Amino acid sequence: KGIDKEFYLLFSVFDENLSWYLNANIKYYLRTEEASVKKDDGFEESNRMHAINGLMFGNLPGLNVCEGDNVSWHLLGLGSEADVHGAVFQGNTVQINGMRRDSANLFPHTFATAFMQPDNKGVFEIYCQTSNHYQAGMRERYSVSKCGKRDPAPAVRYKGVRMYYIVAEEVVWDYAPDRSWERERHNHSAESYADVFLSNENGLLGSRYKKAVYREYTDGTFQTPKARTNGDEHLGILGPFLWAEVGDILNIVFKNNATRPYSIHAHGVLERETGQPQVANPGDIVTYQWEVPERSGPGPNDSACVPWIYYSMVDPVK
Repeated sequence: KGIDKEFYLLFSVFDENLSWYLNANIKYYLRTEEASVKKDDGFEESNRMHAINGLMFGNLPGLNVCEGDNVSWHLLGLGSEADVHGAVFQGNTVQINGMRRDSANLFPHTFATAFMQPDNKGVFEIYCQTSNHYQAGMRERYSVSKCGKRDPAPAVRYKGVRMYYIVAEEVVWDYAPDRSWERERHNHSAESYADVFLSNENGLLGSRYKKAVYREYTDGTFQTPKARTNGDEHLGILGPFLWAEVGDILNIVFKNNATRPYSIHAHGVLERETGQPQVANPGDIVTYQWEVPERSGPGPNDSACVPWIYYSMVDPVK
């Protein structure tokens, strides 16, 4: 009741290696007998189809909605232990059980219903956030256009602007700078299972790696890092908290002090620019604008605050 569009999406890895028709497919498409096919890891992986409703790489048709529509997305999980999916909606947020989200966790033989009232026009991805599933094609597109009979929603009146100055900088990150706790757990023995990850002997890299991290600065000169408070110490390698309230506009002034390109993209907020966020090459300064309308804030069953993640969209798998 009150729903303008309904869609059913099955996220599943179709393993054609287990198909009753595998031998027939080999014979028909490879023009050879099954026994002559080298069934190595590469061949078997090529037969695992990471699909939404049986289609991959943007081939699923008909996912078209109008701005302001009440849209119901029924998300289905099926399969085996490989079918753990994070179903993500780019560009707009949804409500699941009264909580504001832009993604849903799907496990084999589970389902979720997400309600959306899109306010962001364009073409956006629906995809699985699991990295190898995304790379293998578990991504489709939905479009939002101005086509419905509803009156346009009144323009959002924003009440304030917040400025954040963020730098991407390279550091040597130590995953375990203090091994005393781990040593105590192993009674200070000479050998520890942790050595596989933390020791830099016998050709191993150990616990220290060069990384690029987001860090906050006090102003646009990018001379003074903003000190982390006691409440922020637990963030570790993560970037800073970027606080906002419904009705805010966030201006993110981003400087790339790293040696490779980066950007900043946030879930949940309203980004007016369609497509991928502008890339900052080494030395560049780019400003991103994020709007925080009501659909970015808590849903009726949320707590007072909801978190949204941000990260670089330059090769997001890495």
